[in-house]
Amino acid sequence: MALVTSCGAPAVSVRPPVASPAAAPLVPDPRTHVPMLGEKPPSDLVLPSYFVAVTRSSNGAISVLTTPSSRCDLIVDPPSGASADAGERVADASGIAGWVYPPLADRGASILTVRCSLAGQTQTAQAEVLIP
Repeated sequence: MALVTSCGAPAVSVRPPVASPAAAPLVPDPRTHVPMLGEKPPSDLVLPSYFVAVTRSSNGAISVLTTPSSRCDLIVDPPSGASADAGERVADASGIAGWVYPPLADRGASILTVRCSLAGQTQTAQAEVLIP
């Protein structure tokens, strides 16, 4: 604190401005951040349990996010009821597995079921595709 005086004037106390603490940037903690669907997970992410989640689906394609090296199978159930196995894929190093298949001509709701397995664990995810 500084004390300022002048002849005949009362002493005035001058205080330096108080610096407010800088706001911390909003950077996700890599130890607790969970990636959003469609976002590539960090390479060091350790998930608490086995999972599979649909990241994208349409009439003719689907992709999922799961644990890398998982073996995944796609079953396509068109509105006509004639299910088709679209084959097995192995999730890549990022945990992505995807299929492209001939678009369905049936009108109505088609159900896409992906079943993934790894080390004795199995999980299933589904997507519904509406065909006009």
